[in-house]
Amino acid sequence: VASLAAPLGVARSPASAIAVLREMEGRGPFCSLVMSVTVVKDVLVVVMFAINLEMVALSGLDFTGGGSGGGGGSLEERVTSGSDGASVHGSSPDAAGVHGSNPGGTSALLTLVAFLHPILSVAVSFAVGIASGLLMGQLLKPATRPALGRVLRPTWVLMFAAALFAGTRTLGLEPLLVCVVAGAVAANRQHSTGDAEREVLAAVIHAVMPGINLVFFTLAGTALHLSSVFNSAYIAAIIVATRLVALYCAAWVGCDLIGSPVEHKAVAWMGYVTQAGVALGLARTAVQRFPVWGQDFSDLMVAVIVCNQLVGPPLFRAAIIAVGENYAA
Repeated sequence: VASLAAPLGVARSPASAIAVLREMEGRGPFCSLVMSVTVVKDVLVVVMFAINLEMVALSGLDFTGGGSGGGGGSLEERVTSGSDGASVHGSSPDAAGVHGSNPGGTSALLTLVAFLHPILSVAVSFAVGIASGLLMGQLLKPATRPALGRVLRPTWVLMFAAALFAGTRTLGLEPLLVCVVAGAVAANRQHSTGDAEREVLAAVIHAVMPGINLVFFTLAGTALHLSSVFNSAYIAAIIVATRLVALYCAAWVGCDLIGSPVEHKAVAWMGYVTQAGVALGLARTAVQRFPVWGQDFSDLMVAVIVCNQLVGPPLFRAAIIAVGENYAA
């Protein structure tokens, strides 16, 4: 479970960071560093969480005591069981013959395949994301009738993204990772109309974002169990405090390695506290993947995310002021 919580602790909120920078009119080396790290971390968080999610699913955590929650049983039983619940041992004459001749080798091979599955899932998701980003780029090309394009393009992109998410989820890939990679590829294609397509994509996202945020955060709120959040408040407080200490140490070491000024080292951690959408989305993924204990995990993580969202923006503002990169009137 800690392996799922750890990537969420790394997650950051680019939207919140941008909002603070606009409010403070922050610009300079410190602000640029914070935004660069924030963007890179968001991609890495999705990758790390996807791998850990598969590994946790493979481990078959069961907190019910009955062996049926979240995929119980030994590793070998889960690896060698078929989709219909029948074990490979004796499920077919061929399989029985294989295990009869070399049971140890086959078991080791199946276990190796199971452990490689998370890596393969992430790799395939990356490949699908790249291909989808290239395809999405075709939807962003300048329209022959600009007025009609402004109306239809948001619908096309939204339908494409929804179909991409649903399709990759059905195939057992990592839909969040696929969408992140697709967006990155679509926004960073280098060609003659690349800048225009990037502006179109940004305009489309800004057009559909209010509705998506309304639905997403409403669903997150309705799924939140306040009693569970209250009962785990002290645990959430410990996680928040531990995360702040870890951010301080990691930011100091990172700034030292790149030769940042001393005044940046002291406040760099304050730029990475805020959390929001990405972390909430990943927490909800755990609920869908692990119905037995995922909701309790999500409630705890939501409590942590809310605390970080409350204290993060004021800390980032204070950091910008401390390094002298605020130019607001």
